[in-house]
Amino acid sequence: MPRRVAFFGATGGCANACLAYTLQGGHSAIALVRRPEVLREQLRKREIADEVVESQLCIVEGDVKDITSVAEVIANGGNGVDTIISGIGGPPTPQSSLLRPLTTTDPGICHKATCNILAALKDSKDAASTLLVIISANGVLNDSPRDYPLALLPLYAWLLRGVFDDKRAMETALMKTKPTGGYVVVRPSVLDSGPSKGMHSVREGTMEQPVQGYGIGRDDVGLWIYSRVVETEDRSALYNQGFQIRY
Repeated sequence: MPRRVAFFGATGGCANACLAYTLQGGHSAIALVRRPEVLREQLRKREIADEVVESQLCIVEGDVKDITSVAEVIANGGNGVDTIISGIGGPPTPQSSLLRPLTTTDPGICHKATCNILAALKDSKDAASTLLVIISANGVLNDSPRDYPLALLPLYAWLLRGVFDDKRAMETALMKTKPTGGYVVVRPSVLDSGPSKGMHSVREGTMEQPVQGYGIGRDDVGLWIYSRVVETEDRSALYNQGFQIRY
């Protein structure tokens, strides 16, 4: 059955790759973006034909910080969606702090966006049948077993500390609300923009049974979400789970 997938952060690497796979797979999608022309150009570079974009993708111009725009996307013109994928985030940027040397270009955006998505989803007529997927990062949870190699301890415990504050707040908001249709938290290792290595190269772990690795490509994060969430018919085993993925 073709799915109806809503995308937030669709111009970011992971979500952008997943959107491309979703369109190639024949599914319909709706995406909230601030600059539609950027998304269209990205999809052309991924060799997604303009005809496919026009027939399968609805692009809504707006900001994820505006809950009205978020609700419009989730409503999908009255058709609703069965999957929401949020890849909201921002590139790291330096700040004058020894404890938190990096933040993001829009601090707090992950938390704010997720709160808006959760609020709009709660009021949606399809809330009970819509699975929410959020892209976080490994090393975010303080009370979980270490899911990265010891050599990367300075990166996770110090350099990315400020960036992870927002991711941590995002996951806290998700755990407090817990959408009725279920959720999936994707926690990739350090991201790179290299070419896809394919699903056979991606290792998958959970908070209880983590797998360690040094990194993963954004395209393969998108491929994992497409293969394990969008393309999977029976998703009951995924509900309310967190997955760590890396090479």
